[in-house]
Amino acid sequence: MTKVLTIRVAPSELDFCDARAKELGVTRTDFVRSRLFDSPPSTGSRNKKRFASMDLIGSLVVGRGSANENVRAALGKRKTA
Repeated sequence: MTKVLTIRVAPSELDFCDARAKELGVTRTDFVRSRLFDSPPSTGSRNKKRFASMDLIGSLVVGRGSANENVRAALGKRKTA
């Protein structure tokens, strides 16, 4: 026996679901089911060792390459041994 699942979505999200379902030639229910069960989100696939300060990328014009020494010099930090 099936059970009912009720969710709340913004009108724009509902319009998107309806449009995609129509493009694929399926009902809204089948489209939502496919999104929920056919392609589950991957867990733990994120890279654990990513650059922690993404806001700094491209903020300095080093002009001499992006080696650690050049970036430290542009930031005004001294070289660590």
